[in-house]
Amino acid sequence: MTRSAAVAGAGLAGRLLAMRLLEQGWQVSLFDKDNPAGKQSCGLTAAGMLAPCAEIETADSRIFDLGMQSMQLWPEIIARLTRKTGRTIYWRHQGSLILAHHQDQMELQRFVTNLHYKLTNRQSDRLTSQPVTAEAHMQPVNAAEIIALEPELTSFRSGYFFPQEAQIAADDLFPALQDFILQHDGVVWRSHVTVDQINGNTIHYQDSSDHKSDTFDMVCDCRGLGAQHQLPDLHAVRGELLWLETKEVHITRPVRLMHPRYRLYLVPRPEHIYIIGASEIETEDYSPVSVRTSLELLSAAYSIHPAFAEARIVQSRVNCRPAFSDHQPKVIVQPEQGYCAINGLYRHGYLLAPALVEQVIKKVKTL
Repeated sequence: MTRSAAVAGAGLAGRLLAMRLLEQGWQVSLFDKDNPAGKQSCGLTAAGMLAPCAEIETADSRIFDLGMQSMQLWPEIIARLTRKTGRTIYWRHQGSLILAHHQDQMELQRFVTNLHYKLTNRQSDRLTSQPVTAEAHMQPVNAAEIIALEPELTSFRSGYFFPQEAQIAADDLFPALQDFILQHDGVVWRSHVTVDQINGNTIHYQDSSDHKSDTFDMVCDCRGLGAQHQLPDLHAVRGELLWLETKEVHITRPVRLMHPRYRLYLVPRPEHIYIIGASEIETEDYSPVSVRTSLELLSAAYSIHPAFAEARIVQSRVNCRPAFSDHQPKVIVQPEQGYCAINGLYRHGYLLAPALVEQVIKKVKTL
């Protein structure tokens, strides 16, 4: 007998979970305030950096472990999506650089010292049971070595190379997941609905002016900030991005630039696009990018490569991501009630989502 599941929230986690449930033979219904394109989702706003080592600066070892697991899962997910949908998903696994201008070298050294301490004081990699060495994840590079990796980054004397980091393009992934889900018979995708409450395996929602409820074998709550009334500790973290277009810059890897107040990042994309952002603003504010943020981001881009002075700002994106007060994600699985939830991915959505989804899948296989 086919089991039925409702997925409330069709963002990154919701889509990945729907994909895995379909692969496990479940009949899936999705409920979302947006349409299937997901333009309102914070997952579609993200730069898609996968940085398990660099993120450990402000997180604990759990984020690192989950991130390393996701790094193994992403190539398999992308391969299956490409095979089933025919879509090309931009994915690069060639490392990233963390750099600092001369006046910010102390910031870089504090950052690296913190990372080195956290990595070397972990007992082992929980996935492989092998000792974790900082040298395997972060390598100092001088000016010549930086230029060997990125020939156009000529104004930096030193930095660090993180060989295991990667990136994925949200704008490619979301439509691929949409196609994959809708290819399956029996899928119901309820768009423009508001989920009012989830009680065990019953979902209460508003469709147009009508209040309705449906019951499933399992309900999965992936609504992010839409679940604030059920998860009171949940709050918003605003992220701001600018998309720049230029044919005069040829950088192939993500670059982080140390700054006394922010961790700025520059992420290359196809078609001469570069995404620049810095996101640590804890507020539920969806208003457009501020003048101050724009000036700081553009100044950072120019300081990385002077040719950005003639780049075109092709778009800006703002969204708010769900986070708990400890900035740790939560996975709740209550098989006896037919209920599960994934939430609080903070700024680690692409880094954590595949591993968290697998946690749910393993636990619901017994239903």
